[in-house]
Amino acid sequence: MQPKLTKHVLENGLQIFFYKDKNKHTANFHLVVKFGGINGDFILDNQKYHIANGMAHLLEHLLLEHSQYGNLTHKLRKMNMSSNGVTNIYKTEFYFSTVENLEQGIEVMIKGINEPCFTSQDLDETKPAIYEEIRIGNDSKFKQLFNMRNKQLFKKIPYIDTAGEVKEVASFDYDLVTKTYQAFYRPNNQIILVAGNFDETKILNQIKKLYNQLPQNNHQVTIVNYDEPDEINQKYLKKKFNTGQDIVTISYKINIKNLTPEQKLELDFYLIYFGQMNFSETSSLYNDLITRRIVNGLNCYHTFFNDTLVFSIEAFVKDEKQFTDKIIKAIKTPILDEELFNLYQKESKVGIATRFENLNKIIKPLIINITSFNYYKADSIEQINSYNFKRFKQMINSLNFDNYIISKIEK
Repeated sequence: MQPKLTKHVLENGLQIFFYKDKNKHTANFHLVVKFGGINGDFILDNQKYHIANGMAHLLEHLLLEHSQYGNLTHKLRKMNMSSNGVTNIYKTEFYFSTVENLEQGIEVMIKGINEPCFTSQDLDETKPAIYEEIRIGNDSKFKQLFNMRNKQLFKKIPYIDTAGEVKEVASFDYDLVTKTYQAFYRPNNQIILVAGNFDETKILNQIKKLYNQLPQNNHQVTIVNYDEPDEINQKYLKKKFNTGQDIVTISYKINIKNLTPEQKLELDFYLIYFGQMNFSETSSLYNDLITRRIVNGLNCYHTFFNDTLVFSIEAFVKDEKQFTDKIIKAIKTPILDEELFNLYQKESKVGIATRFENLNKIIKPLIINITSFNYYKADSIEQINSYNFKRFKQMINSLNFDNYIISKIEK
């Protein structure tokens, strides 16, 4: 019998998920804040604030490096715990894994993140390493392509990338950083996940006690959401960069605001199947592009930006026109094969079934579901069984692929 995921919601709005497995020797703890690169504006106590890209990433570093325990990850590692933090489009996550002393680690993590003591000097000391990280990222042709695309793709969503630019991070002063922390680092904007071998009752009581002891955050907060239009700013753009081969990305901007969180998650699975059918190494289009020496490799991926879906096909190209013509034609007349759908569906169920062997494979998809889709459940075989080819065709055919942007990094 597989372990079950249980959920608890505290009076302060904190959501806690437990995945207890006595067969494991370790326990994983994750503290997730729903604050990432996509967040750009908020209202705190009737005052509106704007934050540029990079704030969530900066706060992650600031809290980890300048906690009441000093460097928080170093503190946990001295306790023989593997620990780190990560920021992406939707969330900031702090985590550790341990064989023993789970309760001590939880206390250090919760207090370290929720009882900040950073100063203006700490902020100044944190920034140079962020600048260097940004500069290293700017040397990547793929980041250049990604950022260039996003600047022209979105009209209202302020997202370019999670790290931001040096001038943006440099502009963040102590007051703005503090106000941003107060707006986003609230218990009702956090999620805790504990997985592995632990005493559920004891850990739940400990978390309740720790949060009851925290200073009260009585600020009135509104997080600004963006009603992104379907249109794009510019349909074709290119940039010269130090690369051995030209890289071209065709990105489709698709409105999905009519979909519920459950439907967005369903579409996420269907888009994986759709990409495999039409653009994977086993597809006829891929083999045609390779055989005719039009491209050297092909990649297909998609990203959800709240109510906007971006579906992209990217390649090292030898013949740009033939590549774009063939991709645009393939999108208009896609392959939707029932036999392949059934195969991919079986692979999805096998993938979910094998997750139980690895704690990270249980927790990571759940965090993605919560932060990307506002869907507060783990993937399940029952869920995949409810999907079907008829629904797959219906959802794919309902997507509007009229709005797209072609981005090129030119050698």
